[in-house]
Amino acid sequence: MKRYEAWVYSRSFTAGRLLLHRTFREWDEPRIDDWQLGYTCSGQGLIHCGEEQLMTRTGELLLFRPNKPRKYEPTGKPVHWEHIWAHFQPNDTLRPILGQLTRSSGLAVLHLPTPELQQKVMENLSEMCQVGAGRAVYREQLAYKLLETALIRCMSVVRPHEGGIADPRISRALDLLSENLSASFDSKALAHACGLSERQLFRLFEAHVHQSPRSYFENCRIDRARYLLTATKMQIAEVAAQVGFENPFYFATRFKSVTGLSPRQYRHQ
Repeated sequence: MKRYEAWVYSRSFTAGRLLLHRTFREWDEPRIDDWQLGYTCSGQGLIHCGEEQLMTRTGELLLFRPNKPRKYEPTGKPVHWEHIWAHFQPNDTLRPILGQLTRSSGLAVLHLPTPELQQKVMENLSEMCQVGAGRAVYREQLAYKLLETALIRCMSVVRPHEGGIADPRISRALDLLSENLSASFDSKALAHACGLSERQLFRLFEAHVHQSPRSYFENCRIDRARYLLTATKMQIAEVAAQVGFENPFYFATRFKSVTGLSPRQYRHQ
């Protein structure tokens, strides 16, 4: 494939593919007034977004809210990063989906956990680009529908963030869980802090977040560990302690069960 391909469907919707390797260095994103999507097909890259620094690898999807300055840097040995991208403005279908997929920081890195889901999302996005190379009637509408389909598929693996929760008690529970990752999970204390009984907490949490409070808490811990492993030089035992695991071996076991890689493999992949 070519190093760079792009299609302009309209002033508010463009898409393309980019292959970077060997000696490419970091570059700034010049266009930040639209939403942006990026899906890593192969290789890996480093994204600098404000004070955040995140690594994206094969099978991960990036979403940026508008007006978030950012830089990109292909990494790896050898340097290699192939990804599909799109700049777009959300319609009524995508607006609530994007609200749930992105954090308040305006950046989301979504790990698609199964090869089947990765393949389906990549097929949708690849076809979104291919439509631009042809002369299909309503090609912009077709390409946008493929973008919608890819993002809707991603909803199956993403926990809603606080902005998408209507019940303020569950919003508070999400805040408390995500802000105290080094603490032990205590459902009774959590329920009390939210003005609920334990039974009410579990019932409402499952209804809004589609998983138990304990599962959400552990997933937040693993998400934070992934960030610390790629953005800092902390020892693995230190990362484990930061996210509430006293035993580094148990941390490595839980981390691998979620990501498919040991913490050391994840850092050095």
